[in-house]
Amino acid sequence: MAVPSNPPHAALLEPPRDGLVPIPAEPTSPPTVGDVIGAIRYRQDVDVSISQRHPDLGCDLNDRYNGVIYEHTQTNHTRGTGNIMPFAIIPFTNGGDPTLPPHNLPPLYSIGVIEGLNEHDLATYLTHYDVVPIPAGAAAGREALKRLIGASD
Repeated sequence: MAVPSNPPHAALLEPPRDGLVPIPAEPTSPPTVGDVIGAIRYRQDVDVSISQRHPDLGCDLNDRYNGVIYEHTQTNHTRGTGNIMPFAIIPFTNGGDPTLPPHNLPPLYSIGVIEGLNEHDLATYLTHYDVVPIPAGAAAGREALKRLIGASD
């Protein structure tokens, strides 16, 4: 699933496969506590669908990934620069943790970390988050990465 190089803040990437899982209301910018709670409930509803519904009807792992991303981006957006309350780590589109082998990338706990990424690590993050096209220039890449993880400065 390709992500645009200028993704919206804290947007649900695609609707769930299970039509019985309610889609959360469009979040405000910045998200309110109610928006964050809605994102958490959405991810929990997806988890319930995966565990309790027939495999052909319920949500799948792609829905789970989207739910986790939605929850984390909503939460991250309320954490300012990430200096006081660090950002949640957003898994890659394959579900992998970017901070563990084989990537061993620096955890994106704050905007400062994102600003300090070297071009190789920045390109690796954008590639494994399926950002298409990769933005030209490091500054544009960093802005795309901030938006993708729900960071706000």
